[in-house]
Amino acid sequence: MPTGSPQSRKSHVCKQRWTHDITALKRNLPPVAFHGLRHTYAMLLLMEKVPLKVVSEHLGHASITMTADAYAHVTDTMQREAVEE
Repeated sequence: MPTGSPQSRKSHVCKQRWTHDITALKRNLPPVAFHGLRHTYAMLLLMEKVPLKVVSEHLGHASITMTADAYAHVTDTMQREAVEE
């Protein structure tokens, strides 16, 4: 919560490091829209077998059905891989 007092040195260092990390990433990665990052995040969670309900909550979806419909291709692949194991 903002207090109106100057920021501590620590917060400045954190911001500076974050800015440096983002700059380094920009040089090595193609541009990606925010939605693309969000989609990648959801897919990585699902691939790590995070429950669909948890992924839905992280994404702020109104229902688990919305998440299931959007990421059905990932869960279908996971089911095929489970059968093969």
